[in-house]
Amino acid sequence: MSDPRPLPPEAEQWLDAHCAQGRQARIQGDTAEAERHFLAAWDAIPEPKLDHEYADSLSVGLTEFYRDMGRPADALPWLARAAEAYGEDEPGVRFLAGSVHYAAAEYDAAYAVFDELFKAYRQRPFQGEHPGYLAFYHARAEALREGRQPVDPPSPELSDDDLPDDEEPLPPELPDDIYEEVEALAEEGNSLSDDGDDAGAEAVWRQALDLLPEPRTEWEAHTWLCASIGEACYLQGRHADAKAMFFDALNGPGGVDNPFVHYMLGKSLFHEGDLERAADELLRAYMLDSVEIFDGDEEEGADMLQILQDRGLADE
Repeated sequence: MSDPRPLPPEAEQWLDAHCAQGRQARIQGDTAEAERHFLAAWDAIPEPKLDHEYADSLSVGLTEFYRDMGRPADALPWLARAAEAYGEDEPGVRFLAGSVHYAAAEYDAAYAVFDELFKAYRQRPFQGEHPGYLAFYHARAEALREGRQPVDPPSPELSDDDLPDDEEPLPPELPDDIYEEVEALAEEGNSLSDDGDDAGAEAVWRQALDLLPEPRTEWEAHTWLCASIGEACYLQGRHADAKAMFFDALNGPGGVDNPFVHYMLGKSLFHEGDLERAADELLRAYMLDSVEIFDGDEEEGADMLQILQDRGLADE
């Protein structure tokens, strides 16, 4: 596929303004106003739309918007555009298709897509997505392995309380011998990091990560080790590797509620040139920790905050 054509400056300004207003309206719970702005952003793209910048990511965003609003039928035309833009076999598009099936309560179809992805890529397609999708996949896979009839979710609506029990269980504790080894390596990595040896710190923290029993995402250590490795990669200028580690951290206990993970993921995405997803992650950090996390970053904090302010998502 050839490189997308840049938008005319006026069209790009119009698109950015409507996307920012749409996100703000959605945060405030005004979904009708959010929808109006998102569709206006799409209309700002000249024809043929998929030949231009932003059409691909906006088609994904609109698919997710209608899916999350419980309107999977309205998501389907946008899913088709996303598939045309990226290719229907692209893992992100396949996952998006599975999630739309889930939103439509088409659980067998959703499972079939998730099973195909998990067997090919393990947990990577689920990274950064609602953990309820992976929980659904594992529960259904276990039932089928055991010859049981899978139990469908009571509702396709996902919430932060989508767990098997009434209360969220505490993460399991590592066996004592593994815990001691992990802690020792973590301290060694901290010392190397304090001395400015980011590559050495990364290597030691990766040794610690390799000690975690599978599935690694069950352990609290997974979250902070991935975040530490991600920061070490970032400080070495390896932003793609940093992005991957912060996405991994989101899958661990407490990852989605950790402002540092979202903040550093936003910075990594920014340096990768993915400005819209960077803004989304920086906004999550801002909502969790307000301006404080930006103030704590003397080198880049002001620039990262400006990204949100330019979009009307943070106070001046």
